[in-house]
Parts: sequence; structure tokens; C-alpha cells
Amino acid sequence: QLDIVDTNPAVFAMAKHFTSNHGVLDDPRVQSITMDGRAWLRRTNSSYDIITLEPMPPNFAGSNALYAQEFYEVLATRLKEGAIVAQWLPFYLVTPEHSVYITAAFQAVFEQTVLWVEPCDGTGILLGRWGPYDENFGATWPGFSRHERQRLLTREAGQKAIRLNAEECKRYASMGFPVTDDNQSLSYGHGKIQKFSLRRMQTTALNFELIDKVKQGAQAP
Repeated sequence: QLDIVDTNPAVFAMAKHFTSNHGVLDDPRVQSITMDGRAWLRRTNSSYDIITLEPMPPNFAGSNALYAQEFYEVLATRLKEGAIVAQWLPFYLVTPEHSVYITAAFQAVFEQTVLWVEPCDGTGILLGRWGPYDENFGATWPGFSRHERQRLLTREAGQKAIRLNAEECKRYASMGFPVTDDNQSLSYGHGKIQKFSLRRMQTTALNFELIDKVKQGAQAP
């Protein structure tokens, strides 16, 4: 079963015009829900093996609530043991400071977190595991054993795209503080990016510069 939640009904209405989604909404196992994702998780009694998150960009009005520690705590109540959560982390839209804040909020709930970077466009994905520590998390990729469709990435490329392992993610998160409902630390981020005249490639480069320092053993100041 797949539950797809979006605040905008037009997203579901337009889905039929995009063949790349393979008619997912026509699958009887799929339920489309027009609601705020955080509100849905508070209301549903369903338990999930996987939850993927791609909310509005972090600095858009109202988006702070979908990157906050309290949201991840609600999300955790709907996960089965060993479940996986994937959180979009758009390096091209946020400063390194805000990337750390988002990671800190996520890692505060999902202690075993790794950072995967999409090899083609450099988009970050935080992957968190709910439950006991699994030393194979991030090292094994069972999905590549299935061959329903042609994949753009090889297993080797997918594995190499883990930029920070669990211990490195802890160091990365320790460089800042978590986004919360109270601190609203992302709400004014768009103005901060404009202030420093950071464009897409500049924000991405600055984010990777900090990540590389963590990889080399940098500690929180």
C-alpha cells in the first residue's frame, strides 16, 4: 500500500499528464490524500516501512514546520521497526548553516542517519533508520536486486554516493542546533541567501565544502 499526501489537489489532477509516473494513481494499492503531511501523520493509524519527504523548499513561508524536530517525532510514531525515512535536503537552496540545522533536527530523532548525494545533480537526501542500530545501513542496497525497470544508477554508483556515514552525520549535526517549531530558524533564510548574494552553484559549493571538512574529521566549534 502506498499513501501519497499533498496539500494541493492540482498535483493529483495533473498526474495523468506525466507518463513518467507510470500511472501510479490508477494502482488500487495507492491512496491519494489531499492534506498537509504533518496533519496526516497526526491523524492516521497506519504504520509505514518507508516514508519519503519532499516538502516545499525550507525557506518558503510555513515550511519550517516540515523540517522541525517535532515533525520528525510525530513521523517516528508511524514507523515500523527498521523503517527508513528519506528527507530532501536541497543544497542549492539553503546555506550550509541551514543544512546543518535541518540535519540536526532529523538526526535528533533518527540517530542512525546517513547523507546520500544524488550523483547527477548534487541534491542531498538524508536517510534515517528507525529502530536498533544496523551496521549494514547504507552499505547494502537490496533494491538493485529487483529488475522491474531499467535503473539510471548502478549499485556501485548508489553506494559511493553516501557522502557522510552515521558517525560523520553526528559530527555534522553537532555543528548547529535543530530546527524546531519554536525557533523558526528557517523562516528568514531566503533573505539571508539574498544578503550574501548566493546563487545556486555557490550554495551547493559552500555546502560541499563544509561536508568535506566533516569527512576529514572536523569537529563542531
